[in-house]
Amino acid sequence: MVNGEVVVTQPILGQVDKEALENLRIILNPDTIRNLIDLMFFTSSDKLNTVFLLGPTATGKTSIIRYLSALAGKRFLRVQVNSQTDELDLLGHFMPKGLSISYEQAVAIIREHIETNQISKLQYALSLVLPDNQKQRALDDAGFAKRQIESALYLKKEQSDFIRSIGHILLHGISGVDLVFKKAHFLESLERGDWILLDEINLAREESLGIIYGLLTRGYLDFNGERIYLKANNGMLFAAGNPSSDAGRQLFSEALENRFQVFYTPPMKHSQQAAILFGKYPIEGIGFADIEALVELNSALDRIMQAYRFEGFENERPYPFTIRNMENILQNTIKRLSQSQNTLTPQEALLKEIFIEYNDILKRSPKNTPLLIDHIKASFKNDIEIPGINLGFTEEGSSFDGISLPQPEVVPSNKSLIPTKDMVDLILTEQTLDDTRAILYGFNNKRRPVMLLGQTAGGKTDTVANTARILNWQYRSENLRDTPLSSLIGTYQRDHNTGILSFKEGILIEAMKNGYCLVLEEINFMDTGLLEVISEWIDEGHFTNPKTHEEVSIHPDFRLFATLNPIQGVTRLSLGRNTLPA
Repeated sequence: MVNGEVVVTQPILGQVDKEALENLRIILNPDTIRNLIDLMFFTSSDKLNTVFLLGPTATGKTSIIRYLSALAGKRFLRVQVNSQTDELDLLGHFMPKGLSISYEQAVAIIREHIETNQISKLQYALSLVLPDNQKQRALDDAGFAKRQIESALYLKKEQSDFIRSIGHILLHGISGVDLVFKKAHFLESLERGDWILLDEINLAREESLGIIYGLLTRGYLDFNGERIYLKANNGMLFAAGNPSSDAGRQLFSEALENRFQVFYTPPMKHSQQAAILFGKYPIEGIGFADIEALVELNSALDRIMQAYRFEGFENERPYPFTIRNMENILQNTIKRLSQSQNTLTPQEALLKEIFIEYNDILKRSPKNTPLLIDHIKASFKNDIEIPGINLGFTEEGSSFDGISLPQPEVVPSNKSLIPTKDMVDLILTEQTLDDTRAILYGFNNKRRPVMLLGQTAGGKTDTVANTARILNWQYRSENLRDTPLSSLIGTYQRDHNTGILSFKEGILIEAMKNGYCLVLEEINFMDTGLLEVISEWIDEGHFTNPKTHEEVSIHPDFRLFATLNPIQGVTRLSLGRNTLPA
C-alpha cells in the first residue's frame, strides 16, 4: 500500500482489467483496504476458499469483490439473489430444440390448461423441462406443479424460455420432443471457474440455500448425471449480505455460515468520510469544515429517512443516503464552478448542489423542502440563502441554471426517433418544470439514471420526451407492465427462410448501443432480473448481455430514465439502493 492506495505489482491470477478498474466506484478507506489485503491472501492461496462479506447497505461489499476480480483479471458473475431465486435460476432447465413459440402465446396456452383443469398435461410438460431431481415430484404432486408454473408466470417473467418451453410442449404434443438442457449463468460460471458473487444472499429461500450448502459441504454438485466442481485457485464463490436486522433478511444457520470465511464491512466513521471526500474532490474555496458539515447533513437526513419521518415515504422501504450522494454533490459542484456562465461563489455552488441532490429525492411532498432547507442551514451553521432554482431552459441554447447542457456527442443516426412538438402532449405546470430540472440533471450526468414518481397521467414520460426534443436526443420508451426481461434484453430467433438461429436485441441493448434516451415506464412492475442488469451498468459502466455473455459497447449518449406510479394494493417491487434514485 502506497499513500493510501493498493498497489499490485503483478496480477494475482491473470491479466489486470484496467478498464474495469477505471469504471468502478470504490472508496478505499482503512476498512476496505484491510479487507482487500486479506481477500488477496485468500484468493491467491492454493486451497478452496469461500468468502462472505457482511455489513450494512453502502459499505462497499459488492464493490470490493468487483475491484478484486478486476485486479485478478478474472471473469466475474454477480447473481442478485432474492426471495424468488430457486433451482431454475441457479442450475437451469430443459427446453425443446427449435423453440419458436412466443412468450405471449405460451402464457395463453398455459392459462387455458389451468382454466380447463388439464393439470395432468401441465404436470407432464413441466416434468420434461425440470432438472432430474425434480421430475418425479412434478409428476406426483399436482400442487407443486401448479405452484412452479404460477411462480414462473407471475414472479419470474425473466424465465421466459422456461414458460415458452412448457407452452411449446403443450402446443406441439409430448411425443417426439427433442430436449436440450439450458444451463443457468451460475452453473456455467461454476464450470468455467469464474469468480461468482451471490449478492444479498440472506434474502434467499431455503431451497436455494440448500443448493449452496450442498456445494460448500462437498465441493461439487451432482446435477443431471454430471459432477461439477468448484475449482480451487481458479473459481471463487463469494457472498454478500446485510445484517439479519434489515428488512427481509434471514438469520443464517450456523452450519452454513461456518462454510464461509466471514469479513465484516462496518460503516465508515464521519471523520473517514470527510477526509476521503476532501482529498478526492479538492475545490478552491471549500474547506474541510464544509465537507464535515456535508457529512453531518447526509447522516442527519439518512436518520430521518430511515425513521420514516419524511412525508410520502411512510409505506415503503426508505431510500438510504450514502457517500455516493455526497460524491454526486461534489462532482457537480466542480462541474458548475468550471462553467464560464457561473456567477456563484464556491460555497453557494456547493449549497445549491446539496439542495438539488436531496430535494430531487424528497420532493415527493412539498412539506419536505422547507425541512430540508432548515437542516442545510443548521449543518452549515449560517443563514446563507440557497440560490434560487431558475431553469432558464429555452428552445435556443439549452441551459440549466445558466449552465450549458450537453448535446448528443454523436450525431443522431435515426432522426425519426427524436420527438417533435406534435408528438409531445405536455402541459407546463410547476410540477413539470420541477421534473424537467431532475431530467436535465440526468442528461448532464452519464451513469446517473433518474426516476420520476407521481400519479398516472401526471406528464412524467411526456416531460422526458419534451426534454429529449429540445436537446435533439434519440428517444424510446417501454412500459414494463407484463413485459418479460427477454423483450428488454433480446432473444434468439430462427429465420423462417434459412433456419439460422440468431440473437435479436431488445430495446435496452438497442438503446445502449445506439445512444437513445430510454424511459422505462412503471418500473415497479419490472422483472426481478432487471435489477441485476441495470446495476452492472450503474456500478461499473459496462454491461454484459446475460443471453450471449458478450460485453455490449455503451454509446456515450445513452441515458436512462424510469417512471413509477405509487400503486396501493397491487404487487410492486422494492427497488432498493442499487437501482434508480428518485
